[in-house]
Amino acid sequence: MERFIDALLDYSVSYKQPQLWYTKGQTIRKFLAQSGTQRESLYSTRSCWQQRWNARSGGKLRQCGLCAACLLRRMSMHAADVDEPPDTYVFGNLAAPRYEDAIPRHECIRLSDTMLEYGIVGARYLQRLAEMTELPRRKLRPHVFEIAQATALSEQDTCKALRRLLQRHAEEWCDFLSAQPQHSFIRSWTGRIRNDGQSK
Repeated sequence: MERFIDALLDYSVSYKQPQLWYTKGQTIRKFLAQSGTQRESLYSTRSCWQQRWNARSGGKLRQCGLCAACLLRRMSMHAADVDEPPDTYVFGNLAAPRYEDAIPRHECIRLSDTMLEYGIVGARYLQRLAEMTELPRRKLRPHVFEIAQATALSEQDTCKALRRLLQRHAEEWCDFLSAQPQHSFIRSWTGRIRNDGQSK
């Protein structure tokens, strides 16, 4: 993007990404550690990208709770020890055995195969990212190369930082899954949690 703006406008811009090698959970913790920061200030933030009927309830636009963005948010809030209000998500109850049961009974939400697919794909995205901790160096190298080129870091430093980031993500994801009961539909979607709470 820096090169694009420079070529297009002949104007130099420098982007800084201080949280590049930190998970969203770590970033939220850092935010909350700042003096005067209240947890409640996070409640009004929005992560869900859905705007349709499956994110609306009682005339209020809410977060669906199942898409990849919502699951990342929920995992990250859990990692930062933030308990969100019960009505934050349409599909709020991750402890339910079926995703249909994640919606409170008084809610009139039309279920769809698309919403189910969003949820399954979102959970598997996060699971696959956690599984990248197991990749050998040669499998990780193409990703390392691209990131190193974009950040002007050495491949060695990039590889170390990426490994740490992936490991932290895997820990947060496993903690999040382990916090759900055995019969949780989220756990059944991944099918990748061992008895010791670690991902396979």
